[in-house]
Amino acid sequence: ALLDVDLMGTNALGYSGSYEVWDYNTTDLIYLGFNTVKGYCKDAQVRQALGRAIDRESITAIPYARHAVAAVLPVHPGSPLYDQDLAAQSDYAPETLVELLQSRSGPGQPLKLVVNSENNAKVSAAQYIAYQLQAAGLEVEVEKLSWDSYLAALTAGSFDLYVGEVMLTADFDLSALVSSSGALNYGGWTSEQTDQLLAAFRAASGAARGQAAQQLYAHLTQSSPIAPICFKHGSLLTQWGRLAGLQPRQSNIFYGLDSWQLDP
Repeated sequence: ALLDVDLMGTNALGYSGSYEVWDYNTTDLIYLGFNTVKGYCKDAQVRQALGRAIDRESITAIPYARHAVAAVLPVHPGSPLYDQDLAAQSDYAPETLVELLQSRSGPGQPLKLVVNSENNAKVSAAQYIAYQLQAAGLEVEVEKLSWDSYLAALTAGSFDLYVGEVMLTADFDLSALVSSSGALNYGGWTSEQTDQLLAAFRAASGAARGQAAQQLYAHLTQSSPIAPICFKHGSLLTQWGRLAGLQPRQSNIFYGLDSWQLDP
């Protein structure tokens, strides 16, 4: 048997220990979205501090059972576009939020973090995020909603924070998430500079693509319309000990088929 599954997906089936798991990278991004139009998260400095208070490694280890890889930037860490130096400048540093809260007043009421209740991994991730923000001094209420209610809350802007998921295209185009007219831009982020940098990134090729990506990610790190959390893995399941040498890819689970070894 050969099964291509999302072990962390909504309504994912349970599989017994008789299967061997071969994980592969995907463009499936889990992120924390902010309401950039109103409320406490309207301030970019607040959004930056919130993003830095998230321990992404703990989220990939526990809620996602290591079927994901932590990402500070909105591009897969395995991509040559991932800028390790820039990521390090924005990585886990909860003291950033602690210091912010010491220098200014808090929101005055708990922040509302909404999440789709139908996905256990996302609910667990939302709870981890809430715990981590609370440890830094913020009150956070996790609101678990059915898919329809969750979508309605996002559309109405009835949230401070939300846990979102999007399958990006292979070129990691973020237009749907953070462009002024993006279909998934529930946080209401609008920025002429963001739109220009997105357009430049889409148009770039060759060596210019890396430079365009660096400029875009530096800008998004400063403005923080979203906080990337991790990229999920896809998983190929085979009967235990029957196959070896698998090298699945998101675009082709049979990649390297000629090197597979079958144990009769």
